[in-house]
Amino acid sequence: LSSAQETQLWQQIAGGDRWRNAAKLAATAWRLAHDSQIDLRSPAVRRRFSSGEEKEFLQWSDEFTRRCRELEVISDAEVPGLLQPQMGHAGAPRELLSVGFDAFTPAQLGTLKAMHDCGTDWCDIPQSTGSTPPKVFAFEESEDEFRAAAQWARECLQRDRHASLGIIVPRLAQHRVALERELAGAL
Repeated sequence: LSSAQETQLWQQIAGGDRWRNAAKLAATAWRLAHDSQIDLRSPAVRRRFSSGEEKEFLQWSDEFTRRCRELEVISDAEVPGLLQPQMGHAGAPRELLSVGFDAFTPAQLGTLKAMHDCGTDWCDIPQSTGSTPPKVFAFEESEDEFRAAAQWARECLQRDRHASLGIIVPRLAQHRVALERELAGAL
């Protein structure tokens, strides 16, 4: 299911638009349960969630599962659980690099383990704590911003000519020519 389709299905189960917030909470709980590899059908969970809102969530989850089965679809949250046992047949990559994750969910770790078991070399580069706080600059014109970005890139490459840099530009297609002109002039 796409995110929009999943939202629509949860809203239908919850009782329509007036229950939109309850549907969002149920969808979030569904995702967290799957990320944490909690089997919502297990007797232990059923005993623990035996009254009130928890019981209603389980009923909604059962209905969500039933409707997904009927439609022959799955939610995004269910993908890792279904992918892990199939990893050997799915063609896991030789190498995987993860950068900047501050934590992994149990489902993500399960997928990474399944990939490792299939021969994938995984390297995690933790999020940098950064000894230097980020700097924010404001510019009146886009061209001034591009000129400053090009100057920054030049300074970084002068310090380390093998540095890998990234410049994020919203609406790049609209600004590509001006940015390329400033980068070409600076580099």
